[in-house]
Amino acid sequence: MIKAKIDSVSHKDSHYSVSGWAYKLDGKDKIPVDSIVCQSEQEYRIDRIERQDFGCEIGFILYTNSLKLVIDIVFNAIDVTAFSSGFCEKIVVGPRAKAQFFCVLSSDIDDVHSPLLLQSIMPKVARFMKNKHASEIATTSGFNLDVGSRTYCNSVVVGLKGFLFLVGGSNNLEYQYECPPDNELLNSWCQLIEERAKIFDSLNIKYLNFIIPEKQSVLTDEYPGEISCCTPLLSGITDRLGGKEFFFDAYGYMRSKYIEGSKFYRKLDSHLSYIGNLSILEAVLSKLNININSGDLFAGELSVEKIPGDLSNRFCFGQMKEEHLIGTDKLNNPEVVYSYSPEGGHQRSHYHWKNDNPLVNKKVIIFGNSMFERGDSATGLSYWFSRIFSETVFYWSKSVEMSLVNEFKPDVVITQTVERFLMGIPEDNLI
Repeated sequence: MIKAKIDSVSHKDSHYSVSGWAYKLDGKDKIPVDSIVCQSEQEYRIDRIERQDFGCEIGFILYTNSLKLVIDIVFNAIDVTAFSSGFCEKIVVGPRAKAQFFCVLSSDIDDVHSPLLLQSIMPKVARFMKNKHASEIATTSGFNLDVGSRTYCNSVVVGLKGFLFLVGGSNNLEYQYECPPDNELLNSWCQLIEERAKIFDSLNIKYLNFIIPEKQSVLTDEYPGEISCCTPLLSGITDRLGGKEFFFDAYGYMRSKYIEGSKFYRKLDSHLSYIGNLSILEAVLSKLNININSGDLFAGELSVEKIPGDLSNRFCFGQMKEEHLIGTDKLNNPEVVYSYSPEGGHQRSHYHWKNDNPLVNKKVIIFGNSMFERGDSATGLSYWFSRIFSETVFYWSKSVEMSLVNEFKPDVVITQTVERFLMGIPEDNLI
């Protein structure tokens, strides 16, 4: 009796590897099979290896430069077969290997050519990916999980084209789209933002507030549920404040860009992508009447980074990473004047940067969250603000601490939150 499985697919520099294990069962002993053969005319090499999880040399790795061969193996168009003592067994592709394959195929760097590849080689799968409703036809997400599949904790749902969406958690996000408008909460938010604007205007400080919408509020075509816009609360806030000088309508901006083809978000994460950050940065600076040419930011070189997601690690097959194109900037690296990260959480994290060669000779203080982050990655907004302004302070908080404003004496104050956090009103200290 032969047992065998392909349990891993990976790639590096256009080289692909398909690995797994195969053995003949002799009583309780696992005996390595005599040979493993791939029924393909494409070039490949199979090496036999020891598997530490089995403790014997029953593992194998198939190496190839042909993506088509890997696709054919994953979708059973070509057999990989194990032979031993006159017996043979087709080696099946396990769900973990399929998930890894789709993660590679559907990563951001492949957004241009993956649809063409799917249409030409896997038309059936391509048709599935175009269909939104799982009730009408079986769909795939971009990796081997059905669209609409959820994590065991019901916090993340699989969407189309490999996008994962946060739906649960402590903020009960799914309910926020269904609940009726809360006029008291809406009024409290609008009054708070207007009060902030009034106070900072009296101090001759430029003020701007913006709210980053949830991924499903923007990427409605990729979301597997019936969502056509943002939550009623965010809709009410933007309707009331959208035309104000101190309010940047991030939702309206991102929706209009999405219709033009922009995605903004990472596939496996709830945060913005590198390109999404740059787009929001440009829009925020424009709202502050600061015009910066993209040529002032980039050195013209691109690199690829593999970035894990805060949503993908909630699935049982472990953490996945997606590839992102990251541009090399030519901005001056700022000096870290002060940094504080509390143990056991992010709230009240405090960072202060000085820039000797800024593009904008102004001081900015930001009260926000993980959309800004700690300034060490170009996928967070703090990275860009600290390299553009002469001095930047980021304080991880939904509330404004006026003592920090009075001490820092900024030219600009920015407050930022995300859509799912709107159910609670910040307690500002504006004295």
